[in-house]
Amino acid sequence: MRVDECRQRADECRRDAAQLVADDVLRGVYLDLARRWRKMAHQAQQKSNTDTAPSSRWRRMEGAGGRSILRFANYLNMLG
Repeated sequence: MRVDECRQRADECRRDAAQLVADDVLRGVYLDLARRWRKMAHQAQQKSNTDTAPSSRWRRMEGAGGRSILRFANYLNMLG
């Protein structure tokens, strides 16, 4: 995922936490997801500042971490 995509997902999680979620625990989960998306955006930004070609480490993080966060967010949307 690109930096702007991660930031967009973080904004969506924060917006959903504020507008859609009534449960405090679930709101905390959404805010934690937003924090994790922001962290991924920050890491992607740092990576793009150091080199132009994505490393295998970033590809692994994008493939594993990004998809697991998406799956978890989709699960939360089904609950909510």
